Amino acid sequence: MTNPTDNTPDDTADEGKYLTAPVVERRTNYPLTEFVIAALMGVEEYTADNAEECLRRAKALFELYDELGVPLVYLKDETPFSARYVNRAFIRLHLGQRTGHGDKTPEEFDRGLKLLKARRTGIPSLSFHRVIRTGASLRLAEPWAVLQEIDDLTDTEIRRVELYPDGRMLWHQDDGGFEPGTTTKEWVQATDVPLLSVRNSAAFQKVEEVPAEEFEKLWDVARRPGCKWIVDLHAPRQWLLIDQTDSVYCDDPDTTDDGSAFCTEHRVMAERVFPALFVGA
Repeated sequence: MTNPTDNTPDDTADEGKYLTAPVVERRTNYPLTEFVIAALMGVEEYTADNAEECLRRAKALFELYDELGVPLVYLKDETPFSARYVNRAFIRLHLGQRTGHGDKTPEEFDRGLKLLKARRTGIPSLSFHRVIRTGASLRLAEPWAVLQEIDDLTDTEIRRVELYPDGRMLWHQDDGGFEPGTTTKEWVQATDVPLLSVRNSAAFQKVEEVPAEEFEKLWDVARRPGCKWIVDLHAPRQWLLIDQTDSVYCDDPDTTDDGSAFCTEHRVMAERVFPALFVGA
């Protein structure tokens, strides 16, 4: 490639300059159809309709291998073909080419890339999910939301925080033991945790990925004693669905004696906001 800043040209006369990394099958004209690369890409056929998604995936894939120092494709002069050469012209070169390796959804591709990086580097791959109950009335004895830290390699929960209407924030860490105040409730999956799209297909729950910072904030709040009332929301309304990373919690260390995690002042406020919850409590 004579001018790297010009990226891959549209001229199909230049197709033959691509050489794939050593694998069983070679398709030097269309490196993305090389069976190893195609399997990672998860695209059955390169078309005009999926060109932008193919571009996104190819960039992400080559960037990962650039980071790992393991080139996927070499030029004829043995120069590694890096992610900076992946552009729309490079993708257009493959339009109309089939791979025979099956389709992956964008979510499946992104997850696969995370797992690939984790296996190659040995650095754990973690996801953080917020599971919110839907279609059911709030009850003091049941959490309205659960936050989970998930090991992507094993699809299992590592840590959990459960949020209750009366301010309790119970926690559990999968370290082989429990501590006072931790939770063992299992209304959300703790093992074989599936993709978000699968989880959201289940009834009575909404699941979304959240930043690690939000989980860590709530994990720290859950583990400290004292009132859990949010005194400064730092977010729009619809408080059940918010990112609570920047929220400020009451720092009163004394809570009521009835099991609530609110101080006396905020327990009274909670009863005014959710009177039905506290009838007979």
